[in-house]
Amino acid sequence: MAYTAEQYPEYKGSSAIAGKRFLLYVAYDSKWNLIGGLRDTSLEISADSIDASSKDNGGWGESIPGPRNWTCSPSVVVKSNNEGDAIIENWMLKEELQTKRPALRFALVNTADKSYYDGWGVVTSYSLEASYDDVSTKSVEINGVGPITKLADFDANTLDKEAV
Repeated sequence: MAYTAEQYPEYKGSSAIAGKRFLLYVAYDSKWNLIGGLRDTSLEISADSIDASSKDNGGWGESIPGPRNWTCSPSVVVKSNNEGDAIIENWMLKEELQTKRPALRFALVNTADKSYYDGWGVVTSYSLEASYDDVSTKSVEINGVGPITKLADFDANTLDKEAV
């Protein structure tokens, strides 16, 4: 007897998305390149506040939204043949590349539904950690340059949608 998924009852439980479903890509050579070995990634979108307090606020402070920004902080297991990591490392080491291309384009992809965050960023920190009794890892800090946009239908083979 062949057992197929269709024969099992459908589970209607949790709709939580596992962190392993999110992958980070960097744009290069007209396509998205996976940053392999990804362990942890955080994306933070924040806004500064502008103090709008005045004497007639009844003794309370008042704020209005200020400039927004975003950062992405991936941690990567060092692996051979990691094209995405090599693209970032090469950009960090060569000032002439940074002069000609002052920002890189990144996509944080939810592989469960192909939605993704797309934006330009500057790598401000790139560190290698090589412990005696653990795998080597790299930590990267990316500061956004301009907005980050949430899009649908990610395709690693094309950069047809342009980040704003």
